Amino acid sequence: MSEGIDNLLFASEVTVKELRAVLFDLDDTLYPESQFVLGGFRAVAIWGEKSFGLPEETSYHRLQKMFDDGIRERTFDLWLGEMNLATREHISMAVRVYRDHDPSIRPYPDVLPLLEHLRKRYLLGVVTDGDWRAQRRKIDALGISEFFEIEILT
Repeated sequence: MSEGIDNLLFASEVTVKELRAVLFDLDDTLYPESQFVLGGFRAVAIWGEKSFGLPEETSYHRLQKMFDDGIRERTFDLWLGEMNLATREHISMAVRVYRDHDPSIRPYPDVLPLLEHLRKRYLLGVVTDGDWRAQRRKIDALGISEFFEIEILT
């Protein structure tokens, strides 16, 4: 396993003997970000039903379809706009619900064994951007903090 990991991770001018630390990105590197996105959409759909009487399943499937169609910006503006509900306050609340939901996410299957292997030889860290509170909840939900000497959330 070690030789394969070394070949995969360190195909550069830096030799493995010189390497002291390995930094990882979080989203779509350690887990599939779509898990977080779809969980957030579920939370927003529940909020939409409670706040406006919009059917949860209909809203969830609409948000999922937008994601599947490649819409990655202004999703809640568009979704709320379809129901003439796209006020600044409603959009801000949808974003807050999305960011503040408790994620139900799992790392990719090989991530935990890889981190376990690498931490025996290197210092490990994770660097991630986005709302730092959401990124913190993701790391906690994945149960991976124990592997990292440093976590940089920007």
